Amino acid sequence: YKRQIFKRTHKMNPRSYMTNFDNLGNTYLYLRRYDEAERYVDRAMSLVPNMPSAYLSKAEIAIHRDGDRESAGSYLREAIRLTPPERRCYLIGYVEEWMFRIAFDSPCDRIDMVNLSDCRAMSEFESAAVMILRLQCSIEEGRNEEAVALLDSVRVIIERTVEEAERPSPWNYMALAYAYAHLGRAKDAIRVGKRSVELLPISKDAFDGPEYVGNLAEIYAIVGEYEAAIDQLEILFSIPSVISGNSLRINPTWDPLRDHPRFQKLLDEVEGSGS
Repeated sequence: YKRQIFKRTHKMNPRSYMTNFDNLGNTYLYLRRYDEAERYVDRAMSLVPNMPSAYLSKAEIAIHRDGDRESAGSYLREAIRLTPPERRCYLIGYVEEWMFRIAFDSPCDRIDMVNLSDCRAMSEFESAAVMILRLQCSIEEGRNEEAVALLDSVRVIIERTVEEAERPSPWNYMALAYAYAHLGRAKDAIRVGKRSVELLPISKDAFDGPEYVGNLAEIYAIVGEYEAAIDQLEILFSIPSVISGNSLRINPTWDPLRDHPRFQKLLDEVEGSGS
């Protein structure tokens, strides 16, 4: 229904960046109709060439439709270049972290794309995203004590953010779930991750709701609850959402599930289906 409204709006104002990108481009992305999504995203880019959000969508298309990490990386680098320096850490470490995780193997490589000193004048919550970048690099370089200290600092920051918020935020709860998961607090991670989904269920928000279901699937994978992780993935493939067979294949988050029969069956089912 919304797609029909957006198409009528597009006919009335075909040179609107918002109509081409935010409305039709993103809608077709969620419908896994990637060629059509790309057509509208390209049109939006021709209207406003320097919008980093359009390059992020091009990276998504490269991942979902083509499984092309190299092209995705090129688009992400351009998105970073066009993003104000003080927002780059937030973009890499939080907003679109999953795409950077797929396109660039090394967390230390992701840090090299930004100047961490540019990220100091941010809220506490956003500074936690920078700490996550640093701790991921610390783990890669074998500095485990430093990584644990950083992760606990992230936990303290996000717990305070959750407690002090006037209204509960699903983003905050999910970020806390990730912190608990990486600290080995599996029960807390699952409890808080479920709370995030409850705050913005798919029935309430069909656009952003699926994202939290995907995040919960990642939480389950991190803490070793693989059956529950696959349950969430099956939900996402049954509805419009930003997930695809290719994203599962090349996202290192799902490496622990590679040999699981249900995960293999899921990939077989979405093979060649536009997913």
